[in-house]
Amino acid sequence: MTAIDHKEQTIESLQSVTAHLYRGMRDFEGMGDTESERWCRDARRRVWALINEIEGEIAAETSEADTQ
Repeated sequence: MTAIDHKEQTIESLQSVTAHLYRGMRDFEGMGDTESERWCRDARRRVWALINEIEGEIAAETSEADTQ
């Protein structure tokens, strides 16, 4: 498994985490638990930021490989 393959697999796992956080966020919203809903929303934003960072690394590595 290459480093890029590993990063793509990590992204897939993180996307699954965001889906769980989204469901939790909606469940807490339905129960009126705004603090837990906000925690899920903030965690989801942080996970998406990490996904974007990893995607940027993949793009940079791919671009670098293309220029060599």
